[in-house]
Amino acid sequence: MGTNPFDDERHPFRVVVNDQGWHAIWPDVRDIPRGWRSVTAPGDRQACLDYIGESWTDPRPAEPDYP
Repeated sequence: MGTNPFDDERHPFRVVVNDQGWHAIWPDVRDIPRGWRSVTAPGDRQACLDYIGESWTDPRPAEPDYP
């Protein structure tokens, strides 16, 4: 069984954002899911987490009725 790409720090990650402004860390070895876009270049996991901590200060969705 292979290593989960979300836990494997040997590969780069990037930060992705959806239309609601939600941020997520995403392994660069996986395709970005539909509805999300990359906002950082590939980098190490901690740099991506730092970016999210500095950039995403309000985790509420942009639309209040978002499911």
